[in-house]
Amino acid sequence: MVELGRLAETTPDAELTVDLAAVESEGGLLRVGGAKGKRLDDAARTDYAKIAFPPAIVTFSERSFDPQATALDDAMRKFNSLDADANGYLTREETAERLRFERELFELIDADGDEKIFADEMREYVRALSEPATTTCRVNVHDAGNGFFLALDTNADGRISERERRGAAKSLAALDRDGSVGIRQTEPARHFHIEFVRGGYQLFGPIDLPAVQTTGFQRRQLTGPVWFQRMDRNNDGDLIWNEFLGPRWVFDQLDADGDELLDPQEAAKWQPKTATTRN
Repeated sequence: MVELGRLAETTPDAELTVDLAAVESEGGLLRVGGAKGKRLDDAARTDYAKIAFPPAIVTFSERSFDPQATALDDAMRKFNSLDADANGYLTREETAERLRFERELFELIDADGDEKIFADEMREYVRALSEPATTTCRVNVHDAGNGFFLALDTNADGRISERERRGAAKSLAALDRDGSVGIRQTEPARHFHIEFVRGGYQLFGPIDLPAVQTTGFQRRQLTGPVWFQRMDRNNDGDLIWNEFLGPRWVFDQLDADGDELLDPQEAAKWQPKTATTRN
């Protein structure tokens, strides 16, 4: 109790604001108010933060989805699969193979007691049970270990892009903490991932399981002009010549720094020429 009482007097390692149904972002929102560690990501992002603390590197993210819509979609898929004669309602015979219906679930969903479960009855039942669950929050904590891959995957999207491959030497050099030649196995910092997810409900089976089981978890946000996003087929945030659909001279003109990669900032500077007509 004494240790718990001291928590209020202790400066937190990180202050986070998490809104899993933020209106302004049409989805989730995660902001870092302050942290003892160093930000390693683009601080302008509102869905992801990567912070290096002295003992470890911690990545915070939110997974935004509508759990009630997901529960309704899942229930309706089950309803259609059970409705063998496609007459728009379920009978006890059609639900007999489902163990959950043997536990008085049929009676609970059959609101009017006519021995038939219609789609609207199932929807109302799922809405009633899923609404309280959507007001909860689940926190998933993953220990990603001391991996070299995580050091190279600077944007944590689960792959090494061409730009990250070129910067591999710099990223690996940053792992050297003892000053000796080479990098020992224990020198890379321990990586943890903390994910915030809205609570959910499923009529059949377990609720949504954590989607993050590997080191690759953070889907890159689309950036740059629309034409750039469409050409960036692997969504790594850069265009190489093989992805570019225009002529070579245009690619070279846009590639201001001459690194054979077009980034969203370079692409945004392109101004298409408009045709003019004379009478």
